Amino acid sequence: MLFLIMGYCLTMTSCSDDNNTDWNLAPLLTTRSVVTPDFDWEKADWMPTPAGYAQIPVPWIGAGSLSSFYETDILNDYKSFDGWEMLYNAFSSEASNVVNNPFFVLYNKY
Repeated sequence: MLFLIMGYCLTMTSCSDDNNTDWNLAPLLTTRSVVTPDFDWEKADWMPTPAGYAQIPVPWIGAGSLSSFYETDILNDYKSFDGWEMLYNAFSSEASNVVNNPFFVLYNKY
């Protein structure tokens, strides 16, 4: 009986939407990325960098590549027809957009 009384009291005093406060709980996304949709990563041997800056090879070929860790079937899986899409790219060929630690993010929609 005591549980029924406590349940009734809790139900009657529960939260309601009368206050209708608009709480924006979505995380704030801040990015310093420069999306360059014209960058064709499939045919590129180097990431876009301004003239006079060191050239950076794409992750799947060249010095420091992933080739020492993965087999060729994984290394060759970066084509857009296989589902890969560029999400973020902090590389730029313009000196005004240089980022200290540039990054490149591909996402596979499959």
